[in-house]
Amino acid sequence: MIQILFLKFTMKKLGIIFLLILLVSCNKNPIQTTPSNSDKVVNINIIEMNDIHGHVEQDASKRSGISNASYLIEQIRNEDKADNTILIGNGDMLQETAISRVSYGEVVISAMNQMKFDCMGIGNHEFDWGFDRFLQYFDGDETNGEANFPLLNANVYYKDQLLTIENKVTSSILLEKEDVKVGVISYIGDVYSSINANMTENYTFKAKPNQIADSVLTEGKALKDKGADIIIVNIHGGNADDIKEYDANNLIADLKYKENYLVDAVINGHTHTKQDGKIKRTGGADLPVVQSSGKLADFGRIDLTYNLNTKKVEKSQIRHIDVNSTAKYTMEVENIIQDYYQRSKDVLEEVYCENQVSFYRGDALYEYAANLMMTATNTTAAVCNTGAFRNRVDEGPFDFDALYSLNPFDNHIIICEISGLNLKKFYDANANFEFVYTKDYGASIATDQMYQLAIVDYVYFSNYFAGYRTDSYMDTELILRDLMADDLRLRKDKGFNIYKDNKNIEIGSYV
Repeated sequence: MIQILFLKFTMKKLGIIFLLILLVSCNKNPIQTTPSNSDKVVNINIIEMNDIHGHVEQDASKRSGISNASYLIEQIRNEDKADNTILIGNGDMLQETAISRVSYGEVVISAMNQMKFDCMGIGNHEFDWGFDRFLQYFDGDETNGEANFPLLNANVYYKDQLLTIENKVTSSILLEKEDVKVGVISYIGDVYSSINANMTENYTFKAKPNQIADSVLTEGKALKDKGADIIIVNIHGGNADDIKEYDANNLIADLKYKENYLVDAVINGHTHTKQDGKIKRTGGADLPVVQSSGKLADFGRIDLTYNLNTKKVEKSQIRHIDVNSTAKYTMEVENIIQDYYQRSKDVLEEVYCENQVSFYRGDALYEYAANLMMTATNTTAAVCNTGAFRNRVDEGPFDFDALYSLNPFDNHIIICEISGLNLKKFYDANANFEFVYTKDYGASIATDQMYQLAIVDYVYFSNYFAGYRTDSYMDTELILRDLMADDLRLRKDKGFNIYKDNKNIEIGSYV
């Protein structure tokens, strides 16, 4: 009896020991479980640059250049091992700085190539030098410079046909990233009035908010049918007051594909306002929208978290990255900038004269420009738009870089005849937009006489001047900035004071 009890006790004890060994073994080698697809998400980083306007050079402290932006973008790309970063140029990428002008934007395109941009959209200033010149970067000819990324265009038409070039200019693109396919569609916004109408002959835009939304629905569905998991819409247009109130954004936010919302992120541009926000949507993730402040002060970033099981974007985060935040830069990109600078050093470093007093756009500058136009063309009145002048000129050496920064546009001067009555009507209707000067009467206009008018082509061919324009005009092909350079060279020894010398024009007639 005692032996039987001892045997039961021993067996029980061995069972406990065996159980303890099993538990220890399990702790050392836990059972491996594969997470369900519902736990698997992919992070997509969208980086956008809008309206950099050729501002690619570093400042004196080695900051604020496109090479600094490139370094920051590489840090984002290296945040994880997945290839999940998308880099988009919104538009207005080339025009406004001297270094970009002397190469007609090729320096910017070359830097974008090195930075591995995925695509670029069209802005209004891509028309400034003639759209054909800009399209040379997408014509397949390496001898005139070539972009290594496609130009996206879903609403610019040439002779009533959507402008496309095989493999180079297309309405949308489907990018294959880590476990997901991302579709990008791009539009120019309703910014036609910001383009020199003389540069848009044979081109038309379908850029009203409803036209853009209708196109997004068509293009977006086609991308979805091709397997797109995420859709991004890029628009060079926006609302300066509130990005969430931009009509096109709100129409796009409501679009659906089957049961889900169609678009997952929107990029805006043109207004040069640093903005972001989310448009509320019911039964799905809110729509993130972003725009940077332009001129490479910062760039926008949208991070999307995409669920591979539900096939939906679960959440988004929006940030602005300050380009001035680092003095570190990508050497390969900076070398490109320096190479282009050295090619044009003589032009870029020409000092016309000493500028004796700092100035910005205002009456003194407008009167100076008008007197230049009238003197050079032997006319009796002048019209230019105030927006032709952009940045201030500081006291000190007045060089090509400062002049180009002040007046970056290659608008031609047109000569036509106009009655004083019509000139006054135009002036009264556009006093807050244009400046008008006459040779003998200052801003006073004699309504009972005829004027020989020098007027920039941007204004002449615009809707603002439509009621006064005739077919009888002459394009002098003179550029106001060139006239300013000629006048400033004559002031090499005595210097220039805009407030004293705005009427003292020494150059003679060009026509």
